Amino acid sequence: MDALKPEKLLDRLGLWKALRGIPGLAAILILSIAIVSLVLAAVPWFRELSRPLTFLATVIGGTILALIGYYLGDFWDHQVFDPLYGRDGHWIGREKRPLGLFPAGADLRRYRSRAIDSVFPPAHSGEGLYREACARAERSPAQWRNIENPLVISKFLRALIWPFALTAVGMFVAALWISFIHDNNVGVPLVIGLLSSLLAALLFVPYIHLRVEHMIRLYQHVSAPRSRRKGE
Repeated sequence: MDALKPEKLLDRLGLWKALRGIPGLAAILILSIAIVSLVLAAVPWFRELSRPLTFLATVIGGTILALIGYYLGDFWDHQVFDPLYGRDGHWIGREKRPLGLFPAGADLRRYRSRAIDSVFPPAHSGEGLYREACARAERSPAQWRNIENPLVISKFLRALIWPFALTAVGMFVAALWISFIHDNNVGVPLVIGLLSSLLAALLFVPYIHLRVEHMIRLYQHVSAPRSRRKGE
């Protein structure tokens, strides 16, 4: 089963150390610059820019896109993940996979309940459980690394959603504008917009899976007997 863990797969591919070693913002910046470069090449207006101006626009646009993705990533936690898998989330009690793509929430609810019983006194609402569980897990560095691994990848994928989503919006607007001025060459912007939309939507699947896996590992750890935690 360990071989199926995302960090194990990345390690086999030689990518795990790179992902952990490169700051998340730097990795997002590189990808965002590549996205902006592709966008500028697809829009006819930007092809007329001189090479220095194109380079400057690529760097500035990529930097802005990367900063949006990196620092506004929490938006998806509050607006998507929490309503689905929070304490009263729509999918938190499901035994079957929602839409056939996302993780069933029954295991997460079960381990969360056990963690509440282990961490707090009886009849506690569970408010602040995640923060307290992280604080306890971080006292055991070896266990915390295993617990944190899915979260690292989840945050990286989460930060890519905004760049792809904004690229899709920009390409659709560009296609409409090109069509409005009677230029028929709208195929490339439309294709890029559709692909960007698809990638932004698909990124939610691994992002949510990995975040649920992180929380299950966390709550398993804090709800395990103390003797077992010491022996792990």
